[in-house]
Amino acid sequence: MTELQRATLLLLAVQTILVAGRLAADASGISSAVAAASGAGLLAATRRRGPRLTGPGGVRVAALGVAAGLAGFPVCVAAIAAVGLGLGLRLPAPEALAHPPPAVWLAALGIAPFLEEALFRERLLLALRGPLGPGSAVLIQGACFAALHGGHAWSLLGTFLVGLLLGAVALATRSLALCAGLHAGLNAAAWALLQQFR
Repeated sequence: MTELQRATLLLLAVQTILVAGRLAADASGISSAVAAASGAGLLAATRRRGPRLTGPGGVRVAALGVAAGLAGFPVCVAAIAAVGLGLGLRLPAPEALAHPPPAVWLAALGIAPFLEEALFRERLLLALRGPLGPGSAVLIQGACFAALHGGHAWSLLGTFLVGLLLGAVALATRSLALCAGLHAGLNAAAWALLQQFR
C-alpha cells in the first residue's frame, strides 16, 4: 500500500469517526465532543507504526504549552475576529454563546487535547504530509479538526484556525506534548472567557 493510499484510508477513518460521533450524540443525547473524543481515543489506541511526533515531551513541555495557550489566547481571539469580520460574519450575541455542561468541559480541558492531538496532529497530519506536502496536510487536518467540533460559523472558523496553528506547531516542533498543552491552555482560556457571560 502506498503512502497516499494509507493517508486516504486514515482520512476516511477520521471522517467515519466524526460522523459516528455526531450520530451517536444525536441519538443518545450525549455531547458530540465526548462521543467524538471516544472515537478519537479508539483510533489513537489502535494505531500502527508510522511517523510520530518525537520532539520534546513530558510534563514540563506540556505545562509550557498550557502557559503559551493561556497567554496566546487573546492573540488567537483577535486573529479569529479579524478573519471572521473580514469574511462578513456577524458577531454572536453573548447570550447565544454555548455553555456546555461540566462533563464536556472536563473532557475539553483534560482528555480531548491529548486524544485530539494524537489523532489530528500525530496521525492524520503526519500521514498526509508525505503524499500531499506540509501545506495541504495542515489545511486538511485543520478542516477535519473543525468538522469534529462543528457548531456555528464562528465556532467552525475558530477551530479551523486553531487547527492550522496546532498543525504548524506540530510540524515545527515535532512535540505532541507541546501541542496537547497548547490545546489545553487555549481550551482553559476559552472556558474562563465563557464563564464571564453566564
